[in-house]
Amino acid sequence: MNVILNYNFNPADLADQSFHALFSQRRRDSIFAFVYEKDGLIYAVRDHLGAVPLFYRYSGGGFHFATNLSALVRSDDRIDVEGLRLLIGLGSCKLRPPVEGIEIVPPGAAIELDKVTGACRVVYQYKVRPLEISPLTGMSALVQEVERLFLQAVRRSIRADTVGLYLSGGIDSALIGFYLRQLGVAIHAYTSAPWGKASSEIPFAQANAERIGVEQHHLDLLETDKYLDALDSMPERYGLPHGTSTGIGVASLWQHTPIADEQQIFFGQNSDTMTCSVSAQYVTYFTGFLPAFIRRRLGLRGDSLLQNYLMLASRRFVSDYPPLFDVCDAAHLNRIQLLTVAGMYAVHSPSDGEVLSQPAIYRNIPVANPYYDMDLVEFCLGIPLRHRLAFSDETRLPIALEKKVFRQRALKYLPREVVYRKKGFTISMERDDTTRRLSQRLPTSIAGIQVRDMESRVAAGIFQRWCALNGLPVSSS
Repeated sequence: MNVILNYNFNPADLADQSFHALFSQRRRDSIFAFVYEKDGLIYAVRDHLGAVPLFYRYSGGGFHFATNLSALVRSDDRIDVEGLRLLIGLGSCKLRPPVEGIEIVPPGAAIELDKVTGACRVVYQYKVRPLEISPLTGMSALVQEVERLFLQAVRRSIRADTVGLYLSGGIDSALIGFYLRQLGVAIHAYTSAPWGKASSEIPFAQANAERIGVEQHHLDLLETDKYLDALDSMPERYGLPHGTSTGIGVASLWQHTPIADEQQIFFGQNSDTMTCSVSAQYVTYFTGFLPAFIRRRLGLRGDSLLQNYLMLASRRFVSDYPPLFDVCDAAHLNRIQLLTVAGMYAVHSPSDGEVLSQPAIYRNIPVANPYYDMDLVEFCLGIPLRHRLAFSDETRLPIALEKKVFRQRALKYLPREVVYRKKGFTISMERDDTTRRLSQRLPTSIAGIQVRDMESRVAAGIFQRWCALNGLPVSSS
């Protein structure tokens, strides 16, 4: 076995060439990428959820691979407009590279490549398998099992005695911290305060840090006069055109704290998505029961549940994403499970996870996230409906789907005001005169695509900067 690329992977796990055993038993953490040559053929393997991007292209009579896009792009490349639409609408270029000639290994797949002919074929594809849980199962039993699975997920992800941890004022990252300390791991915590000294995130994050018992806590006070510098730095920090405004805060944190010195970095993302409790998911779910003419009046004009979800979440930039049907057996999933899989593979987790993990992946620093562990993910897919329903005042709907099992577990460690606190990590491009002036400089069209809402304009502005950094011409206005 000749190793070509290795991110967070032990080659011994593929010594027998059993991809099924790898994905089903040996590596369940879903954060790795590996490329190797054996018997004259090249094999490229990417984790279950596609958390680590694995790009490749065939040129000069051979294949070239990278976990970032900048390493493969050339100045004479052309923009792939469909990939750019996905980037603008859903915030990540992992769904389809926005550059013609560059491909990406599918999530949960092993592909075989012939370096002589350039031929490529998928030799293994992992499909998500929701666990069957009886509707009669009580909340206490669910909480107990999530506790076990979460501890298992943290334990098998640890690669260092001291780790970095993105720490917010909420429950997801705080719970990771408690389990790491329980397992004897020292923690350096990192918090972005995107409203500067006035950020409501600061006291909650500091309280979480104190409860956990971290060794160091680094706060990045992101005042609006730092936005432009952070925005300009993103292409170099990420190595690809990440497409969300949240990246401004993360890029600033990497500029102003020592997080790049960590041996491993933990982050918490996907708990809302894998429990179908992101508002776009449950709004699509509940409105799906309404007559078509009412849905159309609400702006949901798609022909299917997935189409309405994609259009709602992408601000109508995306209406279809066929690769979703490669990672699951859609015909055997219920509506909640289908929305959850779409959220994890396309709509939320690709961008929400990438914004935190990619600066580390780009530097080959191992990242870990127990909410990506497939044993935990597939358990949560089976949680009965009665343990998800909750009244809501966050949308126009009076009812929502909620991560009730995770909140019940969190109450063992955190006070109620933290457990039920709304998220505070928000980057506003209309906060003051500084951000308004910055927003006026963002493009309103790029590569022929009109971008009118602010999040789309931020994504277009980042792509514009990434193209400039790599000498790739792109038209914008």
